[in-house]
Amino acid sequence: MSELLSDDSKTFVCHKTLDKERMTCAGAVGLMSKLDRLPVIARIGLALDVISQADIEASAAMVIEPRDLALPSTDCTD
Repeated sequence: MSELLSDDSKTFVCHKTLDKERMTCAGAVGLMSKLDRLPVIARIGLALDVISQADIEASAAMVIEPRDLALPSTDCTD
């Protein structure tokens, strides 16, 4: 996760797609959105209407709160 925080062009491959066409992990996108650090691939998806803000919010609702992680210094409060 710290690598994603340091470079928003990085992505995290979904473990459910390792044996087929690889896709970005929705959980990682959800967590990054909670940190106000939406990765480039998600911003492109929003711009091209491949994903919606509701998709990101649904993913964010299913992941751990950033404050519960041992992450390098972030300004997140929730």
